[in-house]
Amino acid sequence: MEDVWAVDAANARSLLYAWRGRSLLATDANGVVGDGPTTGYYFRETRYLSQLKFSLNGELPVCCSSAHVNANRLEFTYIYPDVEEADGGGTGSGGQSSVHGILRRGLDLRLALESHVSWLDVSLCLTNRWNDAVSLDLAGER
Repeated sequence: MEDVWAVDAANARSLLYAWRGRSLLATDANGVVGDGPTTGYYFRETRYLSQLKFSLNGELPVCCSSAHVNANRLEFTYIYPDVEEADGGGTGSGGQSSVHGILRRGLDLRLALESHVSWLDVSLCLTNRWNDAVSLDLAGER
């Protein structure tokens, strides 16, 4: 029997792409547009968006995963605030410490970016994972 090898080839591993027709979105591995010279939203080879990122209380959330769901959709998951110590297993918030009045890892965020024929959909879902109400400043940059 012949060996079968899986091949994964990429030109720019630090970039993720979503496209449909003449519409193309390029982000960095954290879902940010603007930290690299080639990131952005392009339509018919013209760059229409050069900055797209969000922050909570003036801080970038921590990107936990990125997914190329299909040819035209990227999804990213984040936590906020970051864990205090990366010390194996559990939630990382065992000490119950908080930042800006929010328990560490108290918020889960999911960012979905979907490229259409001539526009870009951006959706952000925030989930509060503890019992207290959360007050925060959400800022976007475009």
